[in-house]
Amino acid sequence: MKKTKIKLMQKNLRLYSFCVFIFTCLSVLNTHAQNKKVSGTVIGAEDGQPIPGVNVMIDGTILGSSTDFDGFYSIEVPSGSTLVYSYIGMEETKILVSEATHNVIMKASTTGLDEVIVVGYGTMKKRERDHWKATAYIAPQE
Repeated sequence: MKKTKIKLMQKNLRLYSFCVFIFTCLSVLNTHAQNKKVSGTVIGAEDGQPIPGVNVMIDGTILGSSTDFDGFYSIEVPSGSTLVYSYIGMEETKILVSEATHNVIMKASTTGLDEVIVVGYGTMKKRERDHWKATAYIAPQE
């Protein structure tokens, strides 16, 4: 009688352990299945050339990527996410992820910089400085 109870308990323990294992595996697969790998190319609207260095960010997060020299990007995103494409001198573009491939055409921004200030720091010896320096005096006309 005791032997059958022990065997039954061992059998139940094995079945319970197997069920926990299967549940854990399915949970991991379900979590992994919620992310999508999205890739594509970003090109300019004016010339149709790929744009390297475009920031590709998941909207509302700090996660992102950037395009390579050929304008290609690849990023893993949660389902239903929005990707934000930004680049200096171009309009920001937002796209809702619906497919595995999103090719984006970016338009030039109509607003520009008002002014640019260039500041340089460095040292130069006096004799080097005299070679490139030139002054001119223009007399006012009377």
